[in-house]
Amino acid sequence: MIFSHSEVARVDPNAISRPPAFRTLRLLATACAALCAFTVARATPTISITQPTFPPIVTSAISITATATPTAPSGGVTPVIVSVQFFDNGTSIGTVGVGSPFTVYWLPTSNGVHTLTATVTDNSVPTTGTTPSVNTATATSIVSLTTVRTATVLAPAVNATLAQNSSIFLRSLATLSDTVVANVRFKVDGTNVGPAITSAPYNTAIVLSAANGFTVGAHNLTVVAANGDGTITATSPATVINIAAAVGTAPTITLGTSASGGLVPVNQNATLSATAADADGFIPSTAGGGVTFYVDGDPVVPAGTGETNPDLIAPYTVSWRPTVAKAYSLQAQVIDDKNNSVLSSVVTVTATAATVPPTVSPTSPAAGATLTVGTPVSLTATAAANSGATVTKVDFLSGTTVLGTATTAPYAFTWTPTAAGAVSLTARVTDSNGTAVASTAVAVTVVAAVPTVAITAPTNGTSIALGTAATVTAAATANGGATVSRVDFLNGTTVIGTALNAPFSISWTPTTAGVNALTARVTDSATTVVTSTIVNVTVTAPTVVLTAPAAGATPTVGVAVTLTATAASVAPATVTKVDFFAGTTLVGTATTAPFTTTWTPTAAGAISL
Repeated sequence: MIFSHSEVARVDPNAISRPPAFRTLRLLATACAALCAFTVARATPTISITQPTFPPIVTSAISITATATPTAPSGGVTPVIVSVQFFDNGTSIGTVGVGSPFTVYWLPTSNGVHTLTATVTDNSVPTTGTTPSVNTATATSIVSLTTVRTATVLAPAVNATLAQNSSIFLRSLATLSDTVVANVRFKVDGTNVGPAITSAPYNTAIVLSAANGFTVGAHNLTVVAANGDGTITATSPATVINIAAAVGTAPTITLGTSASGGLVPVNQNATLSATAADADGFIPSTAGGGVTFYVDGDPVVPAGTGETNPDLIAPYTVSWRPTVAKAYSLQAQVIDDKNNSVLSSVVTVTATAATVPPTVSPTSPAAGATLTVGTPVSLTATAAANSGATVTKVDFLSGTTVLGTATTAPYAFTWTPTAAGAVSLTARVTDSNGTAVASTAVAVTVVAAVPTVAITAPTNGTSIALGTAATVTAAATANGGATVSRVDFLNGTTVIGTALNAPFSISWTPTTAGVNALTARVTDSATTVVTSTIVNVTVTAPTVVLTAPAAGATPTVGVAVTLTATAASVAPATVTKVDFFAGTTLVGTATTAPFTTTWTPTAAGAISL
């Protein structure tokens, strides 16, 4: 038969559904044939294990029963069984004194193969010589369990009486061997109490207040373990506890440690000490009193010779030795003469491993690089851990300010500078031992961001007719988090129009023929001004030639003369009219070709037409 290890106490064999607190895990159980083997010397006791029955999925405690007989009578004295001790894979799961059959209740905490043994001891006197005898014998069963889904309340104990408003630890074990335990919840009379616990050990500190469901009287305390989506669960048997009305004033307690700076090396002792007092009574120095020290909700296993936990005599101390590099939550509990219990505030101590520190090196930007305000830049670094540790994160810093963090390789973070000036960039790696190392600094310069602007229409070299409206357009962009406030359009140094919103364009009618130098000037919300490159456009005017009368002609006063001209415009413009003048006097207008008008001279003399 195969079982997993669990801590067990003997209970009434008629109360299988309500075993005492012991270590718990769920198991799918596939029982194999039990082989009972025992070693018998002359006149020694005998023992055998009764094959237990396993369900396909183990969800509750299983009774393990042994039958034993003492050593044969000698000299008229019949020995008696002193004890039968049960083991799972060599670890004790319970001891039973007198009374056959001998039964313990075992709650498996893992699946797989388990070797169950039962050792009987009687009160006979072992003998020596050629045919020696002993007063012990052992039976063995091997079983295999497939799936275990179990949960159990470890503390408080069954039928414990607790003072209302006391603070205590609710402690439990949980196993879902075919999935992952995602959360564990304690329940009082079926109602959740305390937070969901997402990692082992599955313990939580709680105040036994009426608001938390702990009214005066008896209550059923259970614990439920579940996988991520809640489809696989394990519920413990109910532990009955009794809440009594609080009497007097609660005691006080303060916890301290010898860990310098809250750090202690792995596998080295730290001294935990507590100061406790009771204003209206005393702290008992007998069982049930004193101060108990806890780490992550479990009682501290004393590391010092002769130490006990709880410590019943002041000054209250215990030596604690962490074995894994991580952060631990330490608390101490005091119980006064009126059964009022108080937990100290949490003291966090981090156990660190003596290891080779990790390494880190920035890879970009390069030293001396010029960055721009408002323009994102990728910060990258290489990092490695040593001594079997792993890289947990790489922080990127500007001076002492953390800009961002990367937790997986490749280690990178996108940073957008917000101010101009010299900047010292570093990368800092932290490994799984909690060791942090900073790189050498990389000096870069951040410059102010400037907007950009360019005329997109007309293009360089374009011809525009004089007096004809043309659209001038520019593309403008602000940088560094700024916005475009305005775009001014200039012909030479003269502003010919302004656009406040995209698309940035104006309508311009040239008034001077020839080459015109157009530019666009952008102003952003940071009042930074940038002018575009010049776009040269040629402004062309229409042409007109007087074809009649010919130069030097001699018209006669009072005789009508036909004035004729040819005129041309530059596309897309058209000729709208041709005015004829005698000196500065308008003498006629033609609006269509051929452009002619009739003029009658009124005075003799030279005339300029």
